[in-house]
Amino acid sequence: MDATAGPEMQQPSESEQQRQQRQRRYVPAWRGIPEALYEKAYQEEQLSEEERRLLLSRGDVVGKALATPYELTTAEIHEALLWPPPDVARANVQRASDGTLRSPVDLYAKGKEAIGRGEFDTLVNDAEAALLARCFSAPDDDDFYYFAKHRRMDLPASGRAYRLIFYLLGLDLAVTTAAQRRMSQRKPPASPPPSLQVQQAPSTAGKDPSSEAVEGYQRQCEAIVAASAATRRPRYDDSWMGVTRPVPETDLKTSGPWPPFNPSLEIPTASAFQLFRDDSEPRGAGTPSESHEWYLLPEDLKAAYRSRAEALRREAWIKYKTSSAATSGPPAPGEGRFVGAFDHFRHKLAPDGGFEEALERWEVLTEAQRREWETRAHEARVHHRKVWELRDLGVEEREEALAPPPLGRKRYESVEAWKARREMERGTAAGSMPDSRPTQAGEGRIP
Repeated sequence: MDATAGPEMQQPSESEQQRQQRQRRYVPAWRGIPEALYEKAYQEEQLSEEERRLLLSRGDVVGKALATPYELTTAEIHEALLWPPPDVARANVQRASDGTLRSPVDLYAKGKEAIGRGEFDTLVNDAEAALLARCFSAPDDDDFYYFAKHRRMDLPASGRAYRLIFYLLGLDLAVTTAAQRRMSQRKPPASPPPSLQVQQAPSTAGKDPSSEAVEGYQRQCEAIVAASAATRRPRYDDSWMGVTRPVPETDLKTSGPWPPFNPSLEIPTASAFQLFRDDSEPRGAGTPSESHEWYLLPEDLKAAYRSRAEALRREAWIKYKTSSAATSGPPAPGEGRFVGAFDHFRHKLAPDGGFEEALERWEVLTEAQRREWETRAHEARVHHRKVWELRDLGVEEREEALAPPPLGRKRYESVEAWKARREMERGTAAGSMPDSRPTQAGEGRIP
């Protein structure tokens, strides 16, 4: 009795162990990483070694971008941004621009300048806009699947890594939005549907009756398929295949500004679209994009999401104003501000460095580089003057006018300091756009 009972009692234990092994095999590594760590890595780079190892345990480019963003290769940058390989992306840009542009970064710079001048539709041709909207994949690229690629943004931290790399490269998401909006407004040429009339094959005395029946049935099927393809209502409302309409800015950024970032305050920030994403179930393969699903929502549900987002925003301002982090107003322009090119250079390059070290590095700059720093110092003076002129406004109105950067303050400052160091180390003429070309067969570092 005991001899037969032993194996029967051991069998459930063995089955449970196998089930646990299967679960561990199919559960991604990022499932065990807390959301707070993703947010911390996006906002600042002061991570412990244990936190960096945990992010790198994902084993993908997203974890590496958040843990060690300055060590990304050019190929990894393209993968994180959903772009094709570097050589393919550069070839597509050169072909679309007739050889006037070299890299995706150059095309983004052209788009940003065109938006600033209000001439995006005239300065950026259709081929260039299509590349910007399609993540630099050519229209005839069979490997491009818009929804499949952008479903990766549903994964935790993928969107944060995407935006962080955009800031490191100096790119602007407004260029992508403008290109997608322009391509979604294109209308395909109208063509009348073919006739559904089925022509009978002429009867021939020498033909087999069965073969004539097969040929007639084949012609009927071809006519029905052709008519169906011409009259079929598209699954998506977008007129340009592969691009969805962007979500309106009011649903992405709420109706007003949020208080400044402060790590000591637990202030949740969410727009109407973000709340909708949080409430949505995980999507499987082949489902429409989230932006398309947002457009399919009834207006009353959209209004409910907007009301929830506005309530969160007002609650955040109440917490901010009642905390000790709220300040009375900005300081005077001359108080602790930088008025000259050298002062601005010293602050951005080495805030904690000595005067002699900064002066030695300043003296080796070229004349073009010094003019670039003078331009930056002038922009800083304009910003500080604007802060001073808005000193009498309320905290909320002043923050709305100044439009603080979306990145966390610590991360934003570290990125700006890194950009200044990169320009100095390159030793090239200031004002040249960063190039995404690799140094060795797609293995270059961040430009």
